Amino acid sequence: MEDYYAALDLPRDATTERIDEKVRQEVRTWQKRTTNPDLARRQEAERRLRLVAEARKVLLDPQRRAAYDADLAAGQRAPEPPPAPGEDWVGNARRFLASGDYASALYAAKEARNASPRSAEVWSLLGRANLGLGNLRDALSHARRAADIEPRNAGYYFDQGVIYEELEQYDDARRSYEVATKLDPDDHGARYALASVMAQGEKPERALPLLEDLYATGRDKEAAGALLGGCLVRVAEAVPRKRSGDGFDITAADEVDAMERLLFRAREVTRDAEVVADVDRLTGVVRWARNRHLRKVGNATGCAVAVAGGVALLGLIVLAIPVGSAIVRGVFTLVCLAAAGGFFWWAFAPGWVINRDEANRSGTR
Repeated sequence: MEDYYAALDLPRDATTERIDEKVRQEVRTWQKRTTNPDLARRQEAERRLRLVAEARKVLLDPQRRAAYDADLAAGQRAPEPPPAPGEDWVGNARRFLASGDYASALYAAKEARNASPRSAEVWSLLGRANLGLGNLRDALSHARRAADIEPRNAGYYFDQGVIYEELEQYDDARRSYEVATKLDPDDHGARYALASVMAQGEKPERALPLLEDLYATGRDKEAAGALLGGCLVRVAEAVPRKRSGDGFDITAADEVDAMERLLFRAREVTRDAEVVADVDRLTGVVRWARNRHLRKVGNATGCAVAVAGGVALLGLIVLAIPVGSAIVRGVFTLVCLAAAGGFFWWAFAPGWVINRDEANRSGTR
């Protein structure tokens, strides 16, 4: 019986929110590996994604999770020893990795290293097995050793990038993926991984040209579209110049226009539920900033305009009394209408104007 908690590196009492977060993280991590030109790596990634999908179905459904937890507790037993390998240690390590048996893969890879300590593939297998077991420092050391022995192999730099991502060392991950893409420009997996890291960085807009190219030419349009859409959302969130903590206020018409363009493109390229939800959320914010709303009269200027509007309205009421010549009444009517129109134009302002005025009053712009 598969232990989904162990596979996700989570305690059995993990909250639903933590499980959902971990599942999303695993999908992001392994999705980029499904386009790797190496068959063994693709099979490993595809198996992992299937396992994560199964874990999501079971652990995020309260009834299924309760039944699964009961079965897991009832079926607990001491772990079985790894299958006895034959003499083809490298072949065994590959097969164990493809099946997700990382402990056995590590054992076989160590035996292969004892027999062939100068083999780059052996060190790569050691790194991938340790990565699967969560031994990230050992995995990185082994992946570097593989690249040192065979520096023209793009796959070994790709492996380093994956490990650096797990270590949350994103600049190092980006550099590793850049080397992989230079060594093998046709490797869509490395390009996808590079774009993914750039999209998570401090300047996600730099990833957009690469993501647009991947969306247009890549093998997995759905995955590329989801990544592109998420990046467009991040770029849109960075447009407003007025920031406060993690939040922002839209204070200019050009910000409204820029965000609308980015969000429109995001909606074009993906139907991913998480990205679409973010697009909908931001679209509501941008719509409020574009539409007109009644101002709050909270300063001297506002009071003066409100008084002028009141006088204009009073004048229009007075006009109902037939006093004075037609010319005087006509001129007075035009003046009152202009004042009333100006009042209503001021009183109902676009949301970005209201935000801008509020920022000017508070001195935070």
